[in-house]
Amino acid sequence: LKKKDYTTLKALEVLSRHFRIPIQFIGYAGLKDKTAITTQYLSFFRVRKEILESFRHPDLDLYFVGYGKQALKTGDLLGNSFIITVREVEEKPLSISYLENYFDEQRFSTKNIILAKLLLQKKFKEICELLELEGKDPVGLLQSKLSILKLCLHAYQSYLFNKVLATLLKPYQTGLVPYSLGNFIFVQEPPFSDPLALINFDTILEGEICELYKTFLAEDGITQEDFIFKQFPRLISETVYRDCFVPVKDFNYEFKDGTAVLKFSLPKGSYGSLVVKKLFC
Repeated sequence: LKKKDYTTLKALEVLSRHFRIPIQFIGYAGLKDKTAITTQYLSFFRVRKEILESFRHPDLDLYFVGYGKQALKTGDLLGNSFIITVREVEEKPLSISYLENYFDEQRFSTKNIILAKLLLQKKFKEICELLELEGKDPVGLLQSKLSILKLCLHAYQSYLFNKVLATLLKPYQTGLVPYSLGNFIFVQEPPFSDPLALINFDTILEGEICELYKTFLAEDGITQEDFIFKQFPRLISETVYRDCFVPVKDFNYEFKDGTAVLKFSLPKGSYGSLVVKKLFC
């Protein structure tokens, strides 16, 4: 699939309607940005090659690759390759071999963090008001919005991850870039290699990281136990860990007339836009 100005999920909805198949019959390994020209592999269950190749759309293109015995699923992705054009920059030598593994702006939206805080504080009525849901049973109304709530919860965990990582890197700072929820702190060399937990109810915390997470949660009136939702068991998950630094592979670039064209690869879940921010901060 090659697309522009479409999220992966919106593109899948278009394909599902066009081929008249359930959306779960279309497999994918990861989500790609809306505001980019992106390509990714999809798998279709029992859709013939000639049917796929007949698809026409102004912003979506399908190219047949071959047949497989298994559907693609989230997590199958190994990594992403990027080509990013940066304009109106001064020519200078560029080099980067690793990246601070923050979550970038694409992970967040204007309401995600607000909704997540209300969810963790068990303020379900206020969530319904923000989502413009009307009814006398807030918990019942929100049962149909669990996918949105899970997205908001993940965004809040990502936001806290960013805050903790930036605080840990502050003593080693060589660069800083503001974003909507704080600052990205960049360093000359990685000062540590251990991964960092995305906070959850079962996260075992020790030392400085424990104190940072407790402090940031307390500022929002939240505790670890609040990540348990008796009303919404499907929102409960276990702790996952994220590398604080990731390698930037195959990096090269071209400069011409104030424009830099960057080419590089990152592991899955890492943000190419952060490479740009680090290089030009």
